[in-house]
Amino acid sequence: MLNRKEEKDPGGLADGSVIGFCLPQGYRDPAGVWHREGRLRPALVREEIRAQADFRVYLRPESFLNIMLAQVVLRLGHLEKVDVGIVERLPAEDRALLQRLYREMNGYLPEELQ
Repeated sequence: MLNRKEEKDPGGLADGSVIGFCLPQGYRDPAGVWHREGRLRPALVREEIRAQADFRVYLRPESFLNIMLAQVVLRLGHLEKVDVGIVERLPAEDRALLQRLYREMNGYLPEELQ
């Protein structure tokens, strides 16, 4: 299980805690447009608790981070709403980058130290 520091202040997003990223490969939408740049915000503890109670996590525990990424990715290219399906269709290299950023931003230990 991941080790979490403390909950971020939900009103604290104006403090610069939203970060930008650029995916190595990106997501190609049905129209053929590539989306690589986006913005990521910190997760709230209540969002993580809700995600842990999601039936998809019960069936496939590895889906937890995909569910969380769908909630905290504010934008990907021109897409303003990123759902779990989009996160799951990202190349492994892109998902690994987002998962690393998520862990760092939310105060988790690096994966190799767990």
